[in-house]
Amino acid sequence: MKGLSVNSHDDKRRIEELCQNELNVSPEIVSCRRLGKVITGKVQPVLVTVSSEEDARSVISLARNLRRSNDAFVRDNVYINPDLTKAQADAAYQARRHRRQVQSARNGLTNVSSVQATTVQSVPLSDVSGSTLQPSAPEFIP
Repeated sequence: MKGLSVNSHDDKRRIEELCQNELNVSPEIVSCRRLGKVITGKVQPVLVTVSSEEDARSVISLARNLRRSNDAFVRDNVYINPDLTKAQADAAYQARRHRRQVQSARNGLTNVSSVQATTVQSVPLSDVSGSTLQPSAPEFIP
């Protein structure tokens, strides 16, 4: 979680309240810890460990609701993301970038040939369920 102001002894309680008030879920939080160095003017992300994969999935799937929060601070500053390896994060970034380019091409904002020329890094990765992701698989078009 990013955006929660620093007060480490209070993190667990504040995250529980955030989940209850904003997401209407009550995950069983096992631990919380701040990541990275303390830098003045920046808030360190919080790594939250929950007791089950189901709790993690529900919190992550509901995270978009934070963008519609009545609390302006939460709406603008708090983000919930899965804990990914560097390779998984890079692959996810490339996939988002490609998806945005394809979407803007469909909306007529970009030349389609420039989207087709974009390459996505081709590194097989494993997701949390253990299945292998294939970045070289053909693009899904609904």
